[in-house]
Amino acid sequence: MKSLKVLKVNNCGLGPEGGAMIAKALSENKDLKLTHFSAGRDRLENKGITALAEVFGAMGSLEEVNVPQNGIKDAGMTALISNLTAGCSGSLRELRVNDNWLKTEATEKLLQLFLKSEALKVVNISDSNMGTINVIVALRALKSNANVKLTSFHCNYNDVEHKDLGSECLDILAALEGIEFVEFVGNI
Repeated sequence: MKSLKVLKVNNCGLGPEGGAMIAKALSENKDLKLTHFSAGRDRLENKGITALAEVFGAMGSLEEVNVPQNGIKDAGMTALISNLTAGCSGSLRELRVNDNWLKTEATEKLLQLFLKSEALKVVNISDSNMGTINVIVALRALKSNANVKLTSFHCNYNDVEHKDLGSECLDILAALEGIEFVEFVGNI
């Protein structure tokens, strides 16, 4: 099955066990090099995404990861982002982890990914309960990485509360070279 490049299993009700089963199947195909993985609204939760994350890191080939609305909390997001940073920071172009949880350790790992990414163009971290400070620090990390050529940034409903800080977020995004689309609804 080494010819498989794109795997989309959206809204299939996989649950944590289904995610772990897919991870096991992928790991048994040593020559497999996925470029795109999508599993939205599948309730992967921490167990399912952690199993997949280990495979993604070992594979080292992902260009696009799309895992919105999976009930992934801090431990699962930390595993996912750590493995993407270790294995895919040179190839990852699109990261959509919206409507999960990005706080505490997961946010720290996200900053590391932003600082190391070489190809990142699209980021969706909307609805992740990040809070004002975490959003600003994440944006500063993106801005400080000269390799990032971000074209699309989605950061809706992340509890950015103070108007002046929201303005700083927009100023940072405006300073990013090549940015074409910014979605920052319900924050300011």
